[in-house]
Amino acid sequence: MPALEHSNELFAAMVAYAYLAASGQPAKVGADDAVDLVVAIVDGRLSVRDVAAAVKTWTEH
Repeated sequence: MPALEHSNELFAAMVAYAYLAASGQPAKVGADDAVDLVVAIVDGRLSVRDVAAAVKTWTEH
């Protein structure tokens, strides 16, 4: 799927957002923050644990 090939990380971020909402944990994240996370993932600057910690902040109020 060529179109998704260049957007896997962004797609994954949106799936995480939707999963949190469906699980009763409404997420609050701006588009800029989501894109920054994706860029950091693509650049290899974040471990899986780092990504999990970042996504966890989306539900903290």
